[in-house]
Formats: sequence, C-alpha cells, structure tokens
Amino acid sequence: MKTNFQTKTASSLKVKLMTVLVCAVTFAGAQQVNTLAGTTNAGSNDGVSTSASFNNPFGVATDGQGNLYIADAGNNEIRKISIETGAVTTVAGSTEAGSANGTDTAARFNYPTSITCDAQGNLYVADSYNNQIRKIVLATGAVTTLAGSGKDGGSDGVGTAASFYHPCGITCDAQGNLYVAGGLNSAIRKIVVATGAVTTIAGSSCTGSADGKGAAASFNYPSGVTTDGEGNLYVVDEGNNEIRKIVLATGMVSTVAGSTSWGSTNGIGASAKFDAPYGITADGNGDLFVADGDNNQIRKIVIATGTVSTLAGSRSEGANNGTGSSGTFNNPRGIASDISGNLYVADFGNNEIRVIGNLFTSVNNVTATTSVSVYPNPARQNINISFNLQNSSEHATVRIIDMTGKEVMSFATEVANDQATTVDINSLTPGVYFAQAIMNDNCTQIARFIKE
Repeated sequence: MKTNFQTKTASSLKVKLMTVLVCAVTFAGAQQVNTLAGTTNAGSNDGVSTSASFNNPFGVATDGQGNLYIADAGNNEIRKISIETGAVTTVAGSTEAGSANGTDTAARFNYPTSITCDAQGNLYVADSYNNQIRKIVLATGAVTTLAGSGKDGGSDGVGTAASFYHPCGITCDAQGNLYVAGGLNSAIRKIVVATGAVTTIAGSSCTGSADGKGAAASFNYPSGVTTDGEGNLYVVDEGNNEIRKIVLATGMVSTVAGSTSWGSTNGIGASAKFDAPYGITADGNGDLFVADGDNNQIRKIVIATGTVSTLAGSRSEGANNGTGSSGTFNNPRGIASDISGNLYVADFGNNEIRVIGNLFTSVNNVTATTSVSVYPNPARQNINISFNLQNSSEHATVRIIDMTGKEVMSFATEVANDQATTVDINSLTPGVYFAQAIMNDNCTQIARFIKE
C-alpha cells in the first residue's frame, strides 16, 4: 500500500512524514497539496485515508457539513469522505455496472462522472454511460432517476422523456435547478428538480466555439459546470480548451479565458492557455478554480479580470504532496471548494482524492536545519515527535491540527536533539492530523499522521 510518507530508517524506526518547510519569502500565496484519501492502486475499499481505495474518481462535491462526495466512475459507486477524519464509506452503487434504482448498494450506476449537493440533503449524479441524471436522498439512501431515457439523444422533455448523450458535469443553484454539461451533445441543459423538466439553455448538437445567445452559441464537449450565486454559470469547454460564461437571465454566452489552441500559459483572457480542462468550482470570492486535466495542474481565474494563474501542480504527471508546483497530479478531473477555502480534487489517474489548502501559513520564518519525525504511524494511543536540531536543545510549541485546519491540541515543550516527545492522542477521533512544531526562531515543521 502506498503511503505519503518518506523513509523509515532501520536504526530509529522513525517515519519521516511529509515534512514541510514554510517560509514567507517563497510561500506567500502558495498552496499545500496533500492526499486526503486513496492510493495510486485502484480498488473499492472503504477505510480511513490511504487505507481506502478508488478507481478513477471523476467528480467531487462538498455538502457544507464537513463531508465530501465522490463520483467513483471506475467503481460505479458514490462514495463519501468525512473531511475531519478521512473516513471513506460507500453511499450507493456497487462495482457492478447497471441502471437500477434502489437503496444504497442495491442501486446501480454506469460510470458516474459528476456529482452535486443541494441544501435539502440530496445528491444529484451525472450517470454518464446511462445517459441519465440520478437523485440520491442521503437520509434514506434511496436512488431514483430524475431525468433521461437511458438512450443517446438531446431531446428536451420531462423526466425520462428527455434524453442526454454522455452527460459530464452537474451543478445546482439555490432556486432548485440543476445545470448539466451535455458532453457529446455539446449543449448546456437545465433541469427543474420539482418537475423534472429538461430544457436546453445554450449550445446545440453542433460543435463549435462561437459566443452568442442560446442556440447561437456553440461548445465542443463541455464538461464541468459551476454557478457563482449571482446568476451566472461557468462552463469548462473541454474540447475548445476554454472557460465559458453563461448569463442565465439572458442565455448569453461569452469566453472568459483560454483559446481553442492548447497550452499551459498563464495570462489574461484569450492569452491564457489550457489543455483539456475538465472540472470547475467557484469560491464565492470572485475566483474560479479549474482542474486542467492534461496539464496536470490546478488553475485559478480571477473573474473580474480574466487573469489566469497556476495554483498547484506541474505539467509532469506525479502523485507528490507538496507546495505549489511541487505537488503533482495525474489527470485531475473534478474539483470542489468548501467554506474554509480548501479545494478538493478528484485525481483521476492517481485514484486519489487530494486537498489543497492554506494551512500553517501564519509562521513567518524557516530554517532548514531542523526536521521533525512522527512515529509510529498510524497510531492509536501515543505518537512520538522527534527533532533533529541545529542546537542541542530548543523550546518548541507543538500544535495538533485536523484536516479542516482546526487546532485540537497545543502545548509547549523543551526538546533535546534527536530525542522524542511523547504525545497522548487517545482523545482524538480517528482520522488524519498534522503535527506542527514552531521553534525558537519561529520556524515551523509539519508532519502528517493517522490516528486509528
């Protein structure tokens, strides 16, 4: 089983855990990439953090209650992660493909690619190979078909009288409407949840890259969609390598960033370039974040200016945790944000769910001469925190922080060179945590561990 830890030395049996050096000079605005759950080995196991497994996870969505939901496409399942603990469970579906309605694992999906949550405790799934939009009531686990006949098509209508052609992205608004990126229909569809009525709001079955109103606009395999809460819909136009905007009140489509030529260029508007982008999310503060699939990067767009920058990842495939471009991805697909400003990425090629956050950035200095180790890992009752100091002994403040960024424990201690401080973690709930040590000179070291 792959872990995100570095090496275990035979002499000390210390596990070097993702030690992160934080410095205001080089870290300002940078984001730390970590693995929330899964390993690079495909599977369908429930469990905590890296003991769980996924198979080509595609879509992700947060519910505002500390949970993350995943459209686990290769497993034909809908999974749930408790963000605080890293615990992964299966909500609905099984590894057997199908199109059956039912409860929990009795239901069947066929390559679900996107997922969204509403405020009433429901999930909606773009069930791509079934050409359907499915609904899951979380309180009961009941799965039903909201819209789609199951056959390829682009017909508007009510419920199963409507048809889709490999729907890709899905999002909801506060008024009880869903918006679906039509995939091979090259159109953007709207579903009124209360009635199941499906209409086409922009694009047509003809591919293209034209801006315009309603059917006069054209797309080329639109994938991700998100709303900004201000009456606008943003679309990842994957085949055109563009990010498009739809004003919902008028149906007017415009291009926010990118051009039909692919690349990995930062810039403003059409001067920026993407390469097969897929997922998109809005943070509520005027920014969009895009999972730029073939570039293996997460990109940021300032909506007001159209300015595109690279938040994390490099063009090289990888599964490294780290800051900015040192954190690597393998064909990231879905992306979602939470109220704390963290981003969650379905790292399709790595079979992992990654988290990008600004944790631990309050420390303003670093010396690379101090390193911290935490062992054993995973741990049930105690962890040992050991330091390799420049001096023989130093004062340290140790903080234990959960995955949401909340401090759950803090204490001051005097530490001696290469000697361990034992910490009782019995009171912690099982999950993923970070041990942060702040030293005399206000430098910081961070190590990740799992409480069983």
